[in-house]
Amino acid sequence: AVATATGHSSGQALAASSGYDPTPRKSGGWHSWSRFDTVARAPELRKAFGSRVLSHHLTTLSAVDLIRNGGVLASTERRALMGVRSGVGMSETADQRSGGARSVFLRAATRSKSGDYLEWDDPSTLLSRSDWYAYPTDHFGGVNPKDYHYSPTAMTRDPFTVATVHKSSSNEVMVRNGIDLLGSEAPSRIRCSSKARGEATLAALAARGVTHLGGKPVASVVVW
Repeated sequence: AVATATGHSSGQALAASSGYDPTPRKSGGWHSWSRFDTVARAPELRKAFGSRVLSHHLTTLSAVDLIRNGGVLASTERRALMGVRSGVGMSETADQRSGGARSVFLRAATRSKSGDYLEWDDPSTLLSRSDWYAYPTDHFGGVNPKDYHYSPTAMTRDPFTVATVHKSSSNEVMVRNGIDLLGSEAPSRIRCSSKARGEATLAALAARGVTHLGGKPVASVVVW
């Protein structure tokens, strides 16, 4: 059935195709699966994004907080299970109604020049996961059909639509549960709003014995 839906002639042809991997991967304490169609087209997706990145604006919690507390960017629901106090997210109550509380929020955006941000230069790092979806504007991650933010016609799971169509500054990409910032999903850049915050972030990484993120020395990932 999956082979037919993805345009392959048989299950054997699907299994032999580029990027196919049915094995789940552990990410921040839960499991996710890879989208083999995105994995196979990763270079094409990077080209479609151009100079834009996937970005998460750190507001209430700093990079230091995330590193000290498991190194995970976690959804509202996951934070509650972890015992994190409420009021950390931007719109927790609205997200609980819309269903967006199950996910963390990112935007397809230009690289930031200041402020506190997590940024992924290679969109396939996260969009190769099978548990994301996106809206062209702010819908509070709506998946609850009873909530007015939900819009099945506006929602997409096509990474190339995110790359080429979602140009509004309020676009949103939702990733289920969360993102393991210290593992295979590490950001390309942890941008800090000041030298003091940058140095504190490096110190927090050193305290955990983390010397590289995404194969790069932490000193080149943490910037300010």
